[in-house]
Amino acid sequence: SSPRRRRKSFLTQLMPFAYPVILGILETLVQMSQKAASSMALLPFGGESQMCHPTFWVSWLLLALLTVFVIWWLRKGLSHLEASRLLPVEYGTVTSTSIVGGLVIYKEWELVSPFSRGMMGVGILLILIGCALVGRRKTIKKRFDPGYKITHDYLPRLKTQLNLHTGLHAQHHRRTA
Repeated sequence: SSPRRRRKSFLTQLMPFAYPVILGILETLVQMSQKAASSMALLPFGGESQMCHPTFWVSWLLLALLTVFVIWWLRKGLSHLEASRLLPVEYGTVTSTSIVGGLVIYKEWELVSPFSRGMMGVGILLILIGCALVGRRKTIKKRFDPGYKITHDYLPRLKTQLNLHTGLHAQHHRRTA
């Protein structure tokens, strides 16, 4: 196999991660903007108005724009990947980047012991491994999909059995009445 073919294959393998990872990062940015905007919106109740500061308005503008981007990117992602592949990787990305974002942007690392930061790192590593496993899996064939089997195999058989049983039960009642 040529290097070009190998590279295309590698990029093709990465595509299941592109949409959910970008979506997860955007959602984390929404969370960070929401935290900033809501915190500044509460300060006037304590006597400190933030409305005269550009940061107040920038945080609200970022919150609005990023929210629209999340909705747009979610639609785009779901048009290319099924939800069972998109959402787990997205949730893992949101969780990981939110932890890191809180530690860095809001300086929460100062409040957490080195051991706890290490455990957070282990947790993030486990999340990333889970995302990699979910993102790399191949789509299950319909004939093996539990939802498909229930809807197309088991429910029709059950309905037939119930109709047969109900019909026999009704005949028995008519004969004994």
